[in-house]
Amino acid sequence: MLKKLLWILLSLAFSCLLNGQNLLSNGGFEDINFCHKYDENCSPKAWRSTTPKLFGYHKTETERFISLLLMNKARSNDRKFAQTQLLCPLEAGKRYAISLRLRPNQFRIGSFGVLFKTNFSTSNEGLIARDTTSFINIPMPPESNEHEWIEVSQQFVAKGDEAFLILGNFRADNATKVGYYNPKAYKKKNKYYDANRMRVTYTFDDLQLICLDSTSLCDTTSTHALLYTDSIRHSMHRLYPPESITTSMDTTKLDSLPSLATTASPSPAIPPKKIVLRNLNYASNAWQITANDVPELAPLIEYMQTTPNVHITITGYTDNIGSEAANLALSRNRAESVYNYLIAKGITAEYMQFEGKGEANPVGDNTTEAGRALNRWVELLLNH
Repeated sequence: MLKKLLWILLSLAFSCLLNGQNLLSNGGFEDINFCHKYDENCSPKAWRSTTPKLFGYHKTETERFISLLLMNKARSNDRKFAQTQLLCPLEAGKRYAISLRLRPNQFRIGSFGVLFKTNFSTSNEGLIARDTTSFINIPMPPESNEHEWIEVSQQFVAKGDEAFLILGNFRADNATKVGYYNPKAYKKKNKYYDANRMRVTYTFDDLQLICLDSTSLCDTTSTHALLYTDSIRHSMHRLYPPESITTSMDTTKLDSLPSLATTASPSPAIPPKKIVLRNLNYASNAWQITANDVPELAPLIEYMQTTPNVHITITGYTDNIGSEAANLALSRNRAESVYNYLIAKGITAEYMQFEGKGEANPVGDNTTEAGRALNRWVELLLNH
């Protein structure tokens, strides 16, 4: 009874504190992507998964939410993680609060976690660790019930390098405590009961990240716009004609956002057949376009808007830091970020395709930081 009372008081305290600005874009998962890829579920706008098969994305009559696999006893370290970029990086020494609603399935887990990073993760590699100090641990309330929504909250002090958030279970299998909410009922319902095949899947909704202290202002509008632009993806022309892609895509939220251009666009000029975008300034292991990159793309956008029947192949490249497979995926993400941005600015998807070539064709010395920066680039081929 005392534990239950403490959880109620904690919830009331957070309901009073969480009245600031939410630093998570689309924390309720209501804004959707229009998916064109037959073998994937689209993640909500501004959100991504760390695995090729995206996390479950569901809709009821009144709301949308996601489901994450937190533990699978039949497979070692089998997890799903959801991740997003913060609207503002966190400030060192400031107090923050993360809150959300969740709904367990028939299995109980002791806790889950929130991990902050300086960039997106392209895979689950390195996320599952025994070191519990690397992520914020959020314990499950002791009075939780299966298939019922509950609210959880946790406070923490920022280190100052947090720019991306990942949600999931970061504990190793042998450090994850799982069990049944109602063992007898489960065994009775499941004739072929096997505790070694337990799959713990929780549903999440209404994520909020709030600063509890006074904080400096940042441009959340531009970051929100960039996240929504980047999340228009998964075009697949083999199954959907180009007309369905351009007319069915959910761009209502994007259309209401201000222009991302920070400077006046230069006059359009006839571009060469090959355009090298070396000023997108990708950080190591990063692929997203920022507001500073907009002027680099402005002449191309104006040219494409005024010149019909120009086909573009967008190719991304990386330096040699990381595995070959990870770099191949990262280079494809870099090319896709340009592709998505061009679509959001009105360029028809029918005339574009993108690919990644990883570490191939280096133009700089990979043994130096300056050389590696040159190798993080995107190339466009225009065919009339």
